[in-house]
Amino acid sequence: MSPNVVSEVCSFSVCVGDPARPRCDATCPMCCSKMSSAGTNDEPTHGVKDIDAINLSHACSLARNGRCQSVVLTGKGEPTIDRDEVEWYLERLQPYDFPTVDLQTNGISLYRDLVALPEDHAARRAALVWLYRLRDLGLTTVAISLVHWDPILNATVYQAKERRDQFVVRHGQLVGMLAKLGFTVRLSCVMMKGFVDRFSAVGTLVWHAKQWGARQVTVRPVGMPSVVRDPDVQAFVRSRELDPGALPQICELTKANAKYWRTLPHGARLYDLDGVSLCLSDCFPDNGDISDRPTQIIFWPNGRIGGSWQFDGFSFL
Repeated sequence: MSPNVVSEVCSFSVCVGDPARPRCDATCPMCCSKMSSAGTNDEPTHGVKDIDAINLSHACSLARNGRCQSVVLTGKGEPTIDRDEVEWYLERLQPYDFPTVDLQTNGISLYRDLVALPEDHAARRAALVWLYRLRDLGLTTVAISLVHWDPILNATVYQAKERRDQFVVRHGQLVGMLAKLGFTVRLSCVMMKGFVDRFSAVGTLVWHAKQWGARQVTVRPVGMPSVVRDPDVQAFVRSRELDPGALPQICELTKANAKYWRTLPHGARLYDLDGVSLCLSDCFPDNGDISDRPTQIIFWPNGRIGGSWQFDGFSFL
C-alpha cells in the first residue's frame, strides 16, 4: 500500500503561523514546541501568500477520506497572533464540512482584547468582529491552555512578569465571554507537580470549568518527546513531572467517580464528571511505536503533510 493512503485518521491539525520562526506571547517553561523538532527546519513562511493551498486541499481530503471528524487550528506559536491566517484556513476548510473545528490558544491576546481593554476600544471591537466571523466560518470550539484555575498561579507559568503587571488572565471572564459568543469552550490543562497533580485538583478544575461555562476539560501530564531539543525546557519538565503514583491515582479515581463514555482512537478516555466532559490524555501520544495506531495528519504552511509532531520523516506529501 502507498504510504500516502490511510484507512483511519484520528486527528487533523493545521499549523497556523511560521513553524520555523514561531511567535508566541506566553512564556511557558514546559513549551511543547521548543521540545519537538517537527517543522523547525521548514522554509520560513510570510503569511497567507506563502501557504500551499493546493496541498491543504490534499490534507483535507486525506482527513475526510480517513473519516476524521474534527480539525484543530494550532501552531508552534500562538495561533491568535496570526488572525488573518486563522480566518484564511477556516475559509478553505469550509467545503469539507468537518463537524467540529477547534482553535487552540493560551488565551492571553483574547483576554487582553475581550476583557482587559475598555469596551469602546477599537481593538476590542475588532476582536469581537473577528470572532463572529470565525463563528460564521465554522469554528465551533475554543480550547484554552492552562495549568491551574487560580489566575495568579497560572500566570506565573504563562505570563512574563512585565505582562502580569499589565493584566492577569482570569479564565472565568474569558470563558464566559466566549460562551456568550456561541463557542464551546474546552480547558486544556497540563498537569504538573505543585499545580494540578492529584484527582482532588482535577475535580476542583472541573468544578471551576462548570461555574465558568466551559463544557469540556482535558487533562494531560506534562511530558517530553523521545528526542528533546531544548535542555532548559527538559530540566523544567523533569522538575515538574507528576510523582510516580499520581497518574494511576487520577485514572483510578476518575473511573470510580465519573461515568465512562468512550475511548478516542488515539487512546484518550472520555468521562462525565459532574456534568462536564473530562478527557484523560497525553502530551506526546506518538512517542514510541505508533504503527498500530490510527493516523494523525498535520498540515504545515509550506505544504508538507506530516504524521508526527516529532519526526519530519513521518510524511505523506
